[in-house]
This record gives sequence, structure tokens and C-alpha cells, in this order.
Amino acid sequence: YKEFGESNRAHYERGLAWVDNELNGRDFVAGSDYTIADICLLSMVDFADWIGLKVPDSLGNLRVVRAQVPIAEMFAYSSALRGATQGRGSYAMELFEYRDVPTNIGNEVLKSVGVATN
Repeated sequence: YKEFGESNRAHYERGLAWVDNELNGRDFVAGSDYTIADICLLSMVDFADWIGLKVPDSLGNLRVVRAQVPIAEMFAYSSALRGATQGRGSYAMELFEYRDVPTNIGNEVLKSVGVATN
């Protein structure tokens, strides 16, 4: 699939430049709310990443940030992102993995809700 991506790199980058220009002064791709157009753009960028095409850092209005973080760290993220981007940023989350809670933290949580631990 990487060959397909590489053979279409110029088209992809021209398309991203157009989208970047269209996003200038706009919160979302189509209108003032997050719509299917934004979801389609996210899907395209995700697929392109899978075939080796990245969003260039040179774009001024379109950014992709990928990270793995504990869900507890995401509770205030939506508000922080909106504040930092004047309402223009959006994000999506997906479960990456489940991990066991360390025993000491699990015991603290259980104790805080009134469950005795050994």
C-alpha cells in the first residue's frame, strides 16, 4: 500500500493545501459545527497515514496530533483544546488497550467508595 501512497503523494498534498486554505478563518470544514465533512477529512487523513502519507507541518490550519494517554488525562482535554484553538480544534478517541490498575491505586479507589481491602 505504501507504493500507492507514494504514487499519489503530489495529489494528496495539493488536496491538503486546498483544505488548509479553506479552513482559514473557519472552525470546521462545512459550517459552524462538526459534520460528516470533518469526519470524512479525518478518515482520509487516517487512511493516508496508513499508506505512508503524513500531513505536512507547513500547513497553517490543519494539524494531526496522535498520542496514547490514560483516559483520566482526557477528562478536561476537550475544554483545553477548544480554548487553545479558539474553538477550532477537534479530537477523536479510541480505546488502545486495557491495563490493570496498580494494586496500591486500586486499593485507594476501593477505599474511597467504602469497600474494604486486604
